[in-house]
Amino acid sequence: MNPAEFQGMMQALGLRASGAQALGAWQGWPILIKHRQAYGSSSLEASLPLSRRPDAPLRKDLCQQIKQLKGCSAVLGVQALVTVLERKKDGDLKERLSQALDLLVRGLREGGVTPPEACPLCKSGGCDSMGLVGEGYVPLHRSCVENQARSALQKAEHNAAAGSYLTGLIGALLGGLVGTIPSILAALLAERVFALLYALIPICAYYGYKLLRGKMNKGAFVCTLLSSLVNLFVMQFLYVYVIFIQRLGQMLSPGDALYFYIDMLQTGSLTADLAQSALFLALGLWISWSVITKTSRHEIHSFAAMADTLQPLQNTDAAAPARSE
Repeated sequence: MNPAEFQGMMQALGLRASGAQALGAWQGWPILIKHRQAYGSSSLEASLPLSRRPDAPLRKDLCQQIKQLKGCSAVLGVQALVTVLERKKDGDLKERLSQALDLLVRGLREGGVTPPEACPLCKSGGCDSMGLVGEGYVPLHRSCVENQARSALQKAEHNAAAGSYLTGLIGALLGGLVGTIPSILAALLAERVFALLYALIPICAYYGYKLLRGKMNKGAFVCTLLSSLVNLFVMQFLYVYVIFIQRLGQMLSPGDALYFYIDMLQTGSLTADLAQSALFLALGLWISWSVITKTSRHEIHSFAAMADTLQPLQNTDAAAPARSE
């Protein structure tokens, strides 16, 4: 199935399609459908938000019923996820998707499970719209999206005028230092190095920069990266300092510890440890990339994109979307 075929199928089902995803409502239930292609196989993945996790008997019963449809499967948790494989031997894809969703929605209603009633932005009921929040298409208030979009724009304008690279850098250095603590404790107490803990260094540096009102533009990433590199050496120094105290059995002045540390760097005694730490830090930067590269512009764009997905919330008792055969 190519993108044009997917979009045509979704429009025939009464959904709004763009690219490889479609948004809308199925019998009044907010639904997000994605076209997945991987390793030569193609499938449709539909997700519906739930007010609560269905009871175990209901989950088992619905999953078994949907599994009986050719090429269909379901997973029910905080949301309902239905997957329909695109295989010629299983028959018409649109018809199988419709059958699976009809069965799912009917079973959920009979089991007392409904779409969420609270807006994820303000946590209040009385939603009037549907919008894409994160990975889910959920009920919400149009006013909440519009208000938060305006608020993000106002904050960005204020930050651009009053933000400071200097205070941001100080915050990044302090935040990065806090982020080294778990790695140091793990090395001292467990005598192990955990690569995932290194992701805390840039993440804490980024939020430290943000906390001390650094300008939320590309400078945030530059300061976060600088802080991460500086704190890589600081972490190594603190670890060596504690080891010296443990071995000598007495306190060592920071000046003497720094002298020994520099000497170990110059003689290459710490080269292997630093290389490993640098590798783990690079992995930590990769893990935290989506966080540490966010700017005010990203936040504004995220709310603008959310607003673009808004549709009026339909009554959950509404009829199923019209389908063209």
